[in-house]
Amino acid sequence: MPTIETLEDLLESPYYPRDDKQLASGRKLIDAKLPKKLKSKNMPPRLKADVEWLSGVLREDRWRKKKGVDAIIAAGLLYLLTGTDVIPDRVPTIGFFDDSMVIDVVIRSIQLGVAK
Repeated sequence: MPTIETLEDLLESPYYPRDDKQLASGRKLIDAKLPKKLKSKNMPPRLKADVEWLSGVLREDRWRKKKGVDAIIAAGLLYLLTGTDVIPDRVPTIGFFDDSMVIDVVIRSIQLGVAK
């Protein structure tokens, strides 16, 4: 499983949608699986809030294709939803650390990209 610490890592990962078809497929998977993931009692509140915000941004039409924001968000959320994390979510206390790192990369990346 790839370690994602930078935007470049995320863009090169298998989670990043390469075309519109992959993005549409990713969106369907996110819509189907994200509500259950957000119900996890082990997910830190801050991570949960960030993920909910990102999923809301992904649903907004104004961000579609704006500097790849939708694809970057989808990649981060797909990483969160995969069962093969660097640190499995079931590990107490640190299970969501890698997910938090990836979501932080996504948020920082879109903040920088949108601010330009």
